[in-house]
Amino acid sequence: MSHQRAKRESQKEKATRWILAEEDQPGLELRVINEKIGKGVFATEPFKKGDFLLQYRGERITGSEGEHREKNYPDEAGNFLYFFQDLQGTYCIDATYSSGLGRIVNDSPRTKANAVMRKIILDNKTYLCLFAAEEIQKGTEIRYDYGTDDLPWRKEGIEDNAIYDRPEIDGEDEEMKEEIDTDSKVDDER
Repeated sequence: MSHQRAKRESQKEKATRWILAEEDQPGLELRVINEKIGKGVFATEPFKKGDFLLQYRGERITGSEGEHREKNYPDEAGNFLYFFQDLQGTYCIDATYSSGLGRIVNDSPRTKANAVMRKIILDNKTYLCLFAAEEIQKGTEIRYDYGTDDLPWRKEGIEDNAIYDRPEIDGEDEEMKEEIDTDSKVDDER
């Protein structure tokens, strides 16, 4: 009798499974950090470099509709708009009213971020997902670079806050090459 080893699910397959389920996977939780920063997403279990973390879920809209909403959202609602390019043009994921944890993940300078945003394409539709850029220990806050320095907290020098103190990310491996282009932008006002 031959023994077949079960095929291990790839991280892209795992991302696809959670995208289709329209849920966040276990292993992450929302926590209040402090009054200045607000909330963040923390690991409740360890993740390896390259592991799928979560999807930036929300309504997919055109870039021009995203710009319109950015100008017209009431301040109390905030906005969680992530602009990106795909083969059909400029689009935006509006997570302002999403229940997903992706919209709560905080910004960090690229050299100190522990996650990276990548595009996953299913049925010619682009989904945005965060993957671990380094080993992430239980209890660690998940952070990624929003792709722009024109953010209020970066201008205010909050990056000096100890929460940004992370080891530098050593180069990128081939698995991380599918990262979103640096001209993508997120506009996130909490």
